[in-house]
Amino acid sequence: MVLILALLAFAGTYCLIYFLQDERIFHKVKPLEDLTEWTQKADIPMGTVIGNVNWSDFPVLLYSAPQFRYLLGIEPMFGYAAFRERLTRLERFRMGKIRLTPKELKELVGTSLIYVSPRNWELARDMANAGYGIIYQGTDGWVFNLDLDMEEESKP
Repeated sequence: MVLILALLAFAGTYCLIYFLQDERIFHKVKPLEDLTEWTQKADIPMGTVIGNVNWSDFPVLLYSAPQFRYLLGIEPMFGYAAFRERLTRLERFRMGKIRLTPKELKELVGTSLIYVSPRNWELARDMANAGYGIIYQGTDGWVFNLDLDMEEESKP
């Protein structure tokens, strides 16, 4: 019995080491490098609040650009007690169930800059089609400036 357990432990350890060394499985990537570089070139002030509409984007945003503050840093369920209506509207917007103008979204989140990750590309597409002003677009996501309402600017 001890021999079987020892063999299982050895095989498990060997497989774990093998998988951890295989770059095809675990490769090292610095998240959001292009976005971070853009924020430096765009001279966005430290401490600026960037609205992330998907709370699960928070860890990679904070890791990539800790000089900024972010809208959602925890699972929204924890905020529903204090901000039920606001978080419900934001989640419905993120899921494409309601539409908000840039002005309405700014009033809802309290900031002008909104980050949308590639995983929410449909939302980014819908926001762009609705006239939200894109100030950054890259492989690591989009940043919209809610003060740049492209539909308002295109009206005579």
